[in-house]
Amino acid sequence: LKLNNNNNNSNNTLINSIRAYHFFTIKINTAKYNVLRIEMYCIIKMVNLPLYLSSVDLLILLFSALSHDLDHPGFTNSYQINAGTWLALRYNDISPLENHHCMTAFDLINNNPTANIISGLTPNESRHFRRSVIRFVDLYIRICNYYLFVKYIFSILNITSIS
Repeated sequence: LKLNNNNNNSNNTLINSIRAYHFFTIKINTAKYNVLRIEMYCIIKMVNLPLYLSSVDLLILLFSALSHDLDHPGFTNSYQINAGTWLALRYNDISPLENHHCMTAFDLINNNPTANIISGLTPNESRHFRRSVIRFVDLYIRICNYYLFVKYIFSILNITSIS
């Protein structure tokens, strides 16, 4: 995997990602989803995924975790659609937040040569990267929603653990 090393500041993408967050509107949710990024890194290290996955696939996992909730406006998909926000209109009421997170992430790397971490990929790798990131960003939200649903059901049933 050839990463773009034209700039000595390898933190540009991370810095741009952090700037894209609106912490003042979603501080609690952002803290919760930062766990996702840490968990992804830990999974990669603990399971030793570099032995089993290509460097492109590892990059997909990390970039997807970083992209999850990027530039989140602080409102749910349902709110976006029901209120007819510009995000809902832009993405035709189809997962406006997930589409926006992906668009923002790809915009950060495609429109900033010093942050373009995929410029060294082949056309096939680039297609695989893009398709996979889009799928993973959508999957992350489904996993988070599932976790919240299970937690809610457990609280209703007064279940503290599964034996």
